[in-house]
Amino acid sequence: GKGGGTEFEKNLNMSVTHVHENDVPGGQRLRVKADDVEVDALLKDDMASDADWKVGIREAIAHGVITAQTRLLLQVEYCTATRPSSTLRGSTEQYSRAVTEIKDKIAVTLWEYHATILDNRKFEFWAENSDCVTSPILKPRIGSCEIVLSWQHRSSPRTLVIHSKLQSRKWPMIDTIIEELRACLPAQYHDVRILAQSASQEVIPRGATVTVTMQEGRDPLVLIGKHATAVADADGVAHISLPVGFYKVTVDHEQFLSQSFDYRLNSTVSNMH
Repeated sequence: GKGGGTEFEKNLNMSVTHVHENDVPGGQRLRVKADDVEVDALLKDDMASDADWKVGIREAIAHGVITAQTRLLLQVEYCTATRPSSTLRGSTEQYSRAVTEIKDKIAVTLWEYHATILDNRKFEFWAENSDCVTSPILKPRIGSCEIVLSWQHRSSPRTLVIHSKLQSRKWPMIDTIIEELRACLPAQYHDVRILAQSASQEVIPRGATVTVTMQEGRDPLVLIGKHATAVADADGVAHISLPVGFYKVTVDHEQFLSQSFDYRLNSTVSNMH
């Protein structure tokens, strides 16, 4: 009982395993019947302004054209012409550095969307074996540093221009683009396993109640609300699906003292003690 206060009772250690690949299929809640003609009109103009691409993504999500399960690609077309030259200023390295920054930051920040980055290649379609079929951009446009969001819907490729250096005459602000893109995309939910065990590991606290409260983050599908609960199974493992965020986790069991700890679910944390 709780009154004894033994080392066994006082030490209920928790570890958390974050499983990236088991995303909860929450995207189907966004699916509604829609006329593809209406959606196509939103995606038709490849020279959309900054405001237009965000509207386009939100409308595509509302019509079920982009869901939490959609495999996203970012096509980056960039100038490879020799610089400086008699007609071109700047340096070739400036363009390649920009592309490297785009790829590195997207890989870290949009990890949960498993986004594929294509540099100077055009997305064609996803093959039946899940291979991404692309074609090379043989002659990238002079001065280009274009970022295009691509995906496939009903066997057809779709695109939205996120940034065009040719149109804006400005280099892309990668951090701002990623932040705004992330804010538009549907949240991904990940399978988190919380293992409750005694310090000696001799007894498994079966039936422990795990309460998870979001402190920071976004939950647009309202799958967890303000807090969520799960019950540990025969192995002492509680399964719960959460979006990226910062959480307060509390574990209660009638034979142990209540334990609480903070947990941040992101791309780098895979376990916690």
